[in-house]
Amino acid sequence: MNILHAKSPCCGVSVSRFGGRRRICNKCGSTYRIRSKRRGRKRIRTSTRVYVKKIFQHNWLVKNLSHGGMVSSEAARKRFEFSLDKLSSEPRVLKIQGEKLVLILDGQWRKFGKEKWTLYLIALKPIDKDYVIVLDPCLRKGKENVTDWLDVLDAIPISIRKRVIVAVSDGVRGLGRQLLMRCGWPQQRCHFHLLSALEKFRGRRKSLRGKTIRENVCQTVKILLKVKSKKRMLFLGRKLLRLSDDKRCPKRMRMIAREFLRHFTEYRLYLDEPEWNLPNTTGVMESVGSLIRRYAPKINTPRALQKWSIAIIRTHQKFNCKGTKFQPN
Repeated sequence: MNILHAKSPCCGVSVSRFGGRRRICNKCGSTYRIRSKRRGRKRIRTSTRVYVKKIFQHNWLVKNLSHGGMVSSEAARKRFEFSLDKLSSEPRVLKIQGEKLVLILDGQWRKFGKEKWTLYLIALKPIDKDYVIVLDPCLRKGKENVTDWLDVLDAIPISIRKRVIVAVSDGVRGLGRQLLMRCGWPQQRCHFHLLSALEKFRGRRKSLRGKTIRENVCQTVKILLKVKSKKRMLFLGRKLLRLSDDKRCPKRMRMIAREFLRHFTEYRLYLDEPEWNLPNTTGVMESVGSLIRRYAPKINTPRALQKWSIAIIRTHQKFNCKGTKFQPN
């Protein structure tokens, strides 16, 4: 015979409601909970990096966090979001070795709606090491500019800024002069950005107008970036100036060549100061940017991009970055 009404576990008689989840025995008056609470102490410590590391380091998908159906996909997604929020919001303690540091700068833009936002990326490299430590990025509205760069650099702790002796960047207009005036840092300009800008106007068709001039400009710039002989340097500099003045040279290529000659010493700082072990490109920051684009390709809001980029960098703090070793021909 089925029992239609619940009985008290103590006396086995009828019960009455005593709140939402409690019942009272009509005979002895004792109360009990119909759905018992989880026993044991409440969980205080939670692992914030487990779910984030599985996504950003082991290339898991969020649906794979359900552990074969042991946890629902919705619960796994919420746990991942909780880990992401906690990891990106907790304070970060920076421990950077080395008495002298190289500052590597790069900015990458994203578009949200009709507005452009710039993600400012900064890395620090000890001069006697072959790796960099990437700091938390900063997202600002608008195009990359010197004012925002100086504000972002002011946020670096003073104890770290005092050890910086030189900066490496892709040549934002006016940034090198401001860094030297404000912080006393010379600048090494990126070779890759210079050569890729020239490559756009080099052309591939044999019948292209000024094909020989374009080719000579590119080859002369490549040699000037590496040559050590001062006599040959002066000869090639005059040659590049003569080639850029040719009417068959495109206007944009002429501007790039003259800009290169104006900032000639900034492109060759890695040769003038070999003891600093400087990289001559910002390639490591391009790797950081591609990592962010890989794991956060469909971010729809600036706040989400800031949170995701901080979490990605904190799970990949060190990147390989070797200095440029000059090899004579």
